[in-house]
Amino acid sequence: MRQVPSSAKEFDVAAYKELATNFSNKYNNKLVPPDIDIYILAQQYYWSVSKIILKEGVNYRFHVASADVLHGFSIVGDSAVYNIMVMPGMVYSFTMNFNKAGTYYVICNEYCGYGHGGMRMIIEVIP
Repeated sequence: MRQVPSSAKEFDVAAYKELATNFSNKYNNKLVPPDIDIYILAQQYYWSVSKIILKEGVNYRFHVASADVLHGFSIVGDSAVYNIMVMPGMVYSFTMNFNKAGTYYVICNEYCGYGHGGMRMIIEVIP
C-alpha cells in the first residue's frame, strides 16, 4: 500500500482533470474571485492554466495534481516562495496569500522529460 503524504489525498485522474479543465476554461488569464478554489493539473510538459490573476492580500485555496509523472510546483516571486513535489495520483491542497502585487512564476523544478524547461505558469497579483 502506498503512503499518502499528510498534505495530499489520492484522486481519480479523470475527475480531477475535469475540475482543472473547467477551472482553466473559466479563469485562464482572468481574475479569480477569492471564494473560488484554484485547480491546477501538471502534465508533461505544461500546467493546465498558463496565467491567473489574483488579488493582493486575499487567501486563495490551491489544489495541484499530476496526471502523469513526478512534478515540482514552485511559486517564485518577490514576496512569496512556495514549493511542493507533486506525485502522480495525489492532489495537494494549500492556502496562499500574496501580500505584494506583482508577477509570480510557477515552474516545475523536478525534471520530467525533454519539455521540462518550458513548463511555466504566471500568477499576476493586483492591488
